[in-house]
Amino acid sequence: MPKEIEFKAFRFSVKEITDDGEFTGYLSVFDNVDLGKDRVRHGAFKKTLAENHVFPLFYVHNSAKIPAGDFTAEEDQRGLKMNGKLYLSDFEGKPLMEPRQLHMAMKRKAVTGLSMGYETIKENTGTDGVRDLSEVRLFEGSVCPWPMNTEARVTDIKSETKAAIPYHDYGKAPEGEAWDGPAEIAKASPADLKAICAWYDAENPDVKSSYKLPHHHADGHKAVWRGVAAAMGALLGSRGGVSIPESDRRGVYGHLAKHYAEFNKEAPDFKTLDELEQEIKSGQIISDGSAELIRQSIESLEALLKTDEPQSGTRGQEPLSDSDLAPFFEAAKSAVGEIAGLFHR
Repeated sequence: MPKEIEFKAFRFSVKEITDDGEFTGYLSVFDNVDLGKDRVRHGAFKKTLAENHVFPLFYVHNSAKIPAGDFTAEEDQRGLKMNGKLYLSDFEGKPLMEPRQLHMAMKRKAVTGLSMGYETIKENTGTDGVRDLSEVRLFEGSVCPWPMNTEARVTDIKSETKAAIPYHDYGKAPEGEAWDGPAEIAKASPADLKAICAWYDAENPDVKSSYKLPHHHADGHKAVWRGVAAAMGALLGSRGGVSIPESDRRGVYGHLAKHYAEFNKEAPDFKTLDELEQEIKSGQIISDGSAELIRQSIESLEALLKTDEPQSGTRGQEPLSDSDLAPFFEAAKSAVGEIAGLFHR
């Protein structure tokens, strides 16, 4: 048991808080004297972070209740950076009201503080009365309304009018299954759309056009490989690309990359909008019209290759034998492979 649990409250610097209750911020700021005349030194959390990986997150240290969420943490040059997650739903997907109310208060900046519950391991009080904390054991973190550290403050909470949709494992359809994105969108309800797409405009969740990059069936929500590949291609600029904020593209990429892993495939490298623009200028990305021509060519070649017998033809007035046609079929097979590879990079 700890000799004494102490609590220290800060305003926290939230970089973003998503619709799923995830946020990042600073639980402690190094080398700053707070209103309690304490100063946390760099390295104070090193040992406790090596011993623990996930910590409970409460509201004002009310450990009599189930945690409102959890967090992981790491030290950087500024302080103790934490990555938090509020439990907005239970294991059956039913809403949990208190964490949801807390989530709303954080988004509206009505609640802007974090407090840590800890035990002091090593300390030194100077002649100025300031206590330097060089080692502490962290037990928990809490969201709270009242700050103590005046330098750690809220700088930005991301507006969630637009959002990457987190990955969920709904199972997968057979890899060769056909895909028709517009048809899946047409028959999907708003609830289905948030399950089958990778991005949406959260300000208009009931409008179908708010949802982009579908890749699951509306019925049953199984992931479809051709839909996943098409969504990734659009994200990375093929067939005209997709218009979503730059800040959301990395989240969408991570979502789709997990589906690539589901199908035992390696995801292509992520590209920023600046990188895509350079590729478009240099002609590395296939235009929409060229892509359609290549796609039609693939279909025609594949149809030819599936014929039971090589088609007869003439060389002058003489019929062509199977051995005469074999090199052409081999060339066609090679062409199909190379062209198809362009679509799956």
